[in-house]
Amino acid sequence: MFAKVLLFIACAVFSATQAAEVASGLSCNECRQIAYTVGGLAISPGGLEAGYQLVKEPVCAAMPAEFECDENLPWFWKVLGAWMFNPAEGWYSPKYFCEDLCKSEDSENEISSGISCKACSDRLFGNIAFMANQDILTKAISDFKTAKFCDQFAEEEGDVEQCNKALDIVIPIGMTVMSESGDKWIPGVCKENVKCKN
Repeated sequence: MFAKVLLFIACAVFSATQAAEVASGLSCNECRQIAYTVGGLAISPGGLEAGYQLVKEPVCAAMPAEFECDENLPWFWKVLGAWMFNPAEGWYSPKYFCEDLCKSEDSENEISSGISCKACSDRLFGNIAFMANQDILTKAISDFKTAKFCDQFAEEEGDVEQCNKALDIVIPIGMTVMSESGDKWIPGVCKENVKCKN
């Protein structure tokens, strides 16, 4: 079921950005390099902490007092982020992130001329823009609930219900904030981690 969540997300991103991405000048393998790099960074301790720092203020401002957001959001976001950005099935999974560039039989044999910084940035900015897509967010929340994501936190009666209510707040606010965060990290990640060239 979790795979279904991210498959929906990735296919929505792909169908909406296909034309722009094909024109970006990336090969299949270059795109995969970006996806593996960014996906790994996203679920690293530093990446999850950076995500938390971005979302904590707007998310906690929207949380009812009984959720004790300041205490609970740090660990909740890290678990949620590890699911959402899972390199195998998550937002930056190469099989979704690069589907448009890797669909031909010969795509894996393309010769790389090096990833330009513009192509890297364009791909990532185009992708994260869809983190604010309301249809995607609504479907993601529904499928996280159907997948019983919150059952892992059920220690007392009412825990699952409260966790599901938290998903209704954390996912749309958190992902929308992240969709607007590209200027803070994309240029640096492309240059320092992906090793793009100007």
